[in-house]
Amino acid sequence: MTRSYTRVGWAVAIAASALVALAASAAAHSALLRSEPADGARLEESPAEVVLVFSEAPDPELSRVTVFDASGQQVDHEPPAADANDATTLRVALPALDDGVYSVSWQALSSVDGHVTTGAFAFAVGQASDDEIAAPMTGEMDEGGVGPLGVAGRWILYAGLALLFGWSMSTLIVFAGRSPGPPVVLLGCWLLAAGGLALITIAEAASIDASVGQLLNASAGARLVRTSAVLAALGLATGLAVVRAGRATAGGVAVLAAAAMFSHVAAGHAGAPGNTQWLNLASQWLHFVFIGAWIGGLIWLLAGTRSRPEDERVTPIRRFSALATIAVTMVVVTGTWRALDAIGLDRLEALVNTNYGRLFLIKLGVILPLVTLGAINKFWNVPAIVRGGQHHRRLRHTVRGEVLFAAGVLAATGFLASSPPPDDHMMQEEGQAEEAMAEGGLMVEGSDFATTVNVELGIDPGVVGENRFTVRIADYDTGEPVDAVRVALRFTIPDREELGPALLELEPTEPGTWEGSGTAIAQPARWRVTVIITFAADGVEIPLDVDVGTEMQETATPTPTQHGG
Repeated sequence: MTRSYTRVGWAVAIAASALVALAASAAAHSALLRSEPADGARLEESPAEVVLVFSEAPDPELSRVTVFDASGQQVDHEPPAADANDATTLRVALPALDDGVYSVSWQALSSVDGHVTTGAFAFAVGQASDDEIAAPMTGEMDEGGVGPLGVAGRWILYAGLALLFGWSMSTLIVFAGRSPGPPVVLLGCWLLAAGGLALITIAEAASIDASVGQLLNASAGARLVRTSAVLAALGLATGLAVVRAGRATAGGVAVLAAAAMFSHVAAGHAGAPGNTQWLNLASQWLHFVFIGAWIGGLIWLLAGTRSRPEDERVTPIRRFSALATIAVTMVVVTGTWRALDAIGLDRLEALVNTNYGRLFLIKLGVILPLVTLGAINKFWNVPAIVRGGQHHRRLRHTVRGEVLFAAGVLAATGFLASSPPPDDHMMQEEGQAEEAMAEGGLMVEGSDFATTVNVELGIDPGVVGENRFTVRIADYDTGEPVDAVRVALRFTIPDREELGPALLELEPTEPGTWEGSGTAIAQPARWRVTVIITFAADGVEIPLDVDVGTEMQETATPTPTQHGG
């Protein structure tokens, strides 16, 4: 039965890696909060500049903002510059623009975590039709951070640092000043950490189509240079430990490994400016430190007790059990604090509505069985060994299972560090992305009062003027498509009764799906779209609220068309 821990550990480690890869397929970092001109704006006169405000400070040297006219010609001539009073703002000067539609393409490299986001939006100067300004609008698009190479680099970096710190703690506390394994192995651990940082650097440079030298010479590369310097010092300490392993060299490796962890943490989201910056830094750093003491220590516990007689294993096992208890407690406390600070008690829905929340749940799902195995050792295997029982074999199998679960935890941590903590803007973006139809536009859903049917209303492209409307009707409990005799949409603006309702009849296209096109959405507003469904015996009306074009400026206001029905 004990061998099953190892098999389960392998399965969970592989499954965790796959799940986090899926959950982290998209994540915004330097998200565009707003722009001047705004997306879809109609200006009477040419703007003097384009201003973009991001959620995190972008690196102006490695970010770009390009303005094109309708023919695709670039009209700006100056590189983006950071605002002197606000590091999150980029400005691009413009010449006098002729009447027409202009699109803005941007790429932002976050100075906080080194990840890249890109996007585009459009605005009009002077006279331009709805079709002209709607066509170039592409919204915000994320490039997925630094991709699989960067995530792999983080996983490798964490593993190397955890092994080095775990060796130090094992030498100092568990094995009373003696190395738990051949010290030469430490060189491999250090090369692992250095290789992970190299992969992160290469991935970040590739994500912005720049050389490694360009990245390291820019302000965004300063954090990588700092971490490299600390790793170099750690390499020297590791070399000394290989030559003469003992308490002094173990202490040096511990201090520098912890310093490397802090440097890496400070280069991530925990180091972003804010009211709780230092508390976030401290909690995230301690989280990594105690993961190293616990997970890294597990490896060295196996190595240090493997060839020892059973009676000489009791003391190291008891000491590690005490160390692991403290480490696990601190990992849980600091991890909980970081999650609550990042997500917030007032928006727990972010646990399922954002990539960061989903990744946290995956990490929690992997760490729970890891803690369970640790508890089995703490309260069952270790006491039995101390009493002289023959549980050494069972303990080793359980520890091997812990190591494999730990690999899944480190993988989840690597993805989690690549994903930004949710904020109000991001949650809005996530919600819009989930509501958007596959081909673009808007999507909302609701159900009747008796919760018998559920409807999804898709509006494409979701702008003022001509739109295509798609209604999907499904059974509320089973989700199966529901046939109807007639489906229509009634459009009203609740606070403007003088406009009167507009009605649009839809046509069936496939079981449970009805479609139609029209110009019923005639102006920017919060529209009440009531889905009228007629069945053979009865019918229901399901009101839905949709915001369309409320940020756009002056638009033509055609009279709502009344369709028969």
